[in-house]
Amino acid sequence: MISAVIEGMCRHGCRQEVSGRLRDDGWLKSEGCRHVVMESPGCYWKPVLHILEDDPEYRLAVVLANAQQVKAVTGHKTDPHEARWLAHGLRHGMIRPSCIPPRPT
Repeated sequence: MISAVIEGMCRHGCRQEVSGRLRDDGWLKSEGCRHVVMESPGCYWKPVLHILEDDPEYRLAVVLANAQQVKAVTGHKTDPHEARWLAHGLRHGMIRPSCIPPRPT
């Protein structure tokens, strides 16, 4: 999984590593993030969304980008390129959000 912050780029090798980092060391807080955007292929986004939603003291605006729209616009697709494109697209209102279903109880 690739994560982009507008001022920099962090690369992580697997979802578990990102999940642990998001939960344990306040990485998004330390970067000053208030908005998060991620592509919606399959169900891979769900664990990350649940971690982002589970901190009651640090609320983030989460946008789940429509995967078909992202594939149609980004052109030559590498993960770092796509992460930067998503970050800039969110900043400039170019991302059409997908519906995020309610969390099962």
